[in-house]
Amino acid sequence: GFSRGMSMALAGMVAALLACSLTMGFQAGFVSVGVYVLCVIGPGLLMGRASRNLSGPWTTVIHGLLPMALLMAMFLYFYPVILRSLPALIEDFQGATRKAVEQSSLLTDFITRNYGSTDDPMETFLEDTDKTIRFVVRVLPAIITLGFLAMIVAAMAVASSVSIRQKIIFPRFRPFHLWRASGWWLLPTVVGLVPTVFGRDGFWFYLGLNFLIVSGHVYALVGLAVIEAFFRRIMIPVPIRVVLYLVMFLTSLISLIFLALLGLADSKFNFARENEENKID
Repeated sequence: GFSRGMSMALAGMVAALLACSLTMGFQAGFVSVGVYVLCVIGPGLLMGRASRNLSGPWTTVIHGLLPMALLMAMFLYFYPVILRSLPALIEDFQGATRKAVEQSSLLTDFITRNYGSTDDPMETFLEDTDKTIRFVVRVLPAIITLGFLAMIVAAMAVASSVSIRQKIIFPRFRPFHLWRASGWWLLPTVVGLVPTVFGRDGFWFYLGLNFLIVSGHVYALVGLAVIEAFFRRIMIPVPIRVVLYLVMFLTSLISLIFLALLGLADSKFNFARENEENKID
């Protein structure tokens, strides 16, 4: 039951604290255990409690996200410190990169092959690396948020599969091809779209971009569900579906935009994947 899960979670916390303290020191170990509790133990306990209360699948997901929201709040609190220290971090990274290139013929050949047409291949490579690092750090909140969502949804899917075999009551998602985005997802999309379109390369632009990255991936997942429903309807064999999904993966940026627009349209028009009157697919 729930009390047994609490006992196992407490034992896991103590074991993790001891292991991390021995390998990384007490302070780093304590931080690692805190992250472990908020990312793994806390969500598991709250999702288990929600399932015992016969909550729906998405209510259970929200319960699992609560500890992660606390961790996200802590990250956002220290995020300005990361941004202020970014120039120094990039400078250190560039120094380490220069040394690595000097000691590695493979890296030298790579830079020469890809940046040989420029006046200074090494400086051009470092400038591109600088831009990439700055961009990734500025959209890091969105990346972490998507990681948390993916962890919880994957945990729900695995737990649902295991619960069927163990004959345990646990909320389950609808079949993937029937997934739809809630109308509430339009709110962060609009909030992100306005500063991204009208803002410049600054705080408001990247704030809006973070919102768009999260909502865009949610809509893209729903768009993929629409595609899967279409494949099922015309009975495309699984091997051909795998090939088509592989093509989407290889053209990731174009496919992501297309799927996001498809998912957004489906949230408004509902492409008849399920008849709402008689529940016929």
